[in-house]
Amino acid sequence: MRKIFMALLIVVLSLLGINLLYPVINQNHSSKSPASAYEWYRQGKEQDIKRDFSSAEKSLKKALAIDPNLYKAMLELGVVYTQQGDFIKARPFFEKALLLAKNDKANYEIAYFNLGLNYMYENDSENAWKYLVMALDAGKSLNSSFWSKDPTDPEYFIVSGDKLKFYEMAKKYYSDYIRDRIKRIQRASIFQPALALKDCENYILDNPGSKYLTDIIANKAWLLSKLKEYDKANAVLNSLNTPDLRDDLKQWTAFVFYGNLFSAKHYELAFKQADYLHNQYPGLYSKSWLKYQKALIYHSENNIISEKIML
Repeated sequence: MRKIFMALLIVVLSLLGINLLYPVINQNHSSKSPASAYEWYRQGKEQDIKRDFSSAEKSLKKALAIDPNLYKAMLELGVVYTQQGDFIKARPFFEKALLLAKNDKANYEIAYFNLGLNYMYENDSENAWKYLVMALDAGKSLNSSFWSKDPTDPEYFIVSGDKLKFYEMAKKYYSDYIRDRIKRIQRASIFQPALALKDCENYILDNPGSKYLTDIIANKAWLLSKLKEYDKANAVLNSLNTPDLRDDLKQWTAFVFYGNLFSAKHYELAFKQADYLHNQYPGLYSKSWLKYQKALIYHSENNIISEKIML
């Protein structure tokens, strides 16, 4: 009886052991690092689909370190950068993939397509038209889902062949990808302004000549202000003060400049900047706003008499 009981106990423990070990074995197997360039590429693609861009970039770079000519990894890395608004940074990966993918019909067209979109996002209508038309004419292996059905999208006019309309719409186009990048910077600024500032600096370094540099540099100035680096912030704002600066940014930079002068205790300069804001934008900065700001400046200077006069 004792032997039967022991035998049954061993069987039960063995079964439990199998059940307990299986998840561990499975987990170890699933966490095993990819061995080949193609496996790293597949992992990077999956991470990109999940919008884990940081991990995707690392995986795809590992794939290319093993096989520098793996054009699928190049294309995917270009897509990863594009989805983060890094259009200039993405472009060389699409260009090189285009050279290497000539015998792969579908990916050859995808390289043309992505390169065309890249130029469109940066408002280079001539190159955008050229590469998107090449994608359309390269063999038509791209299915219809690649081409927009929305007549407010410049891409729509590639299929219809209306070049003038494409140019007109492309000039107005503002990519959601860069909007997402700016929102990411602004979200990070709430709790991690130093990290958001680094994000701005990375963009400036990686995308020389981008049409979006002005927006990113403006955010950099704002972040420096949040970090109480007022003089540095104003130096950045001054660098933006060019004749072709957009009207909305002119007003915004002028206001931030005033706030920085006040916070840095440059009261005489702040006084003049407040006058400038009122004179230049009276609808936004009224006479009562001006008087209140001047009262604040006098208060900060302990000039109580002048403060009372203003109030």
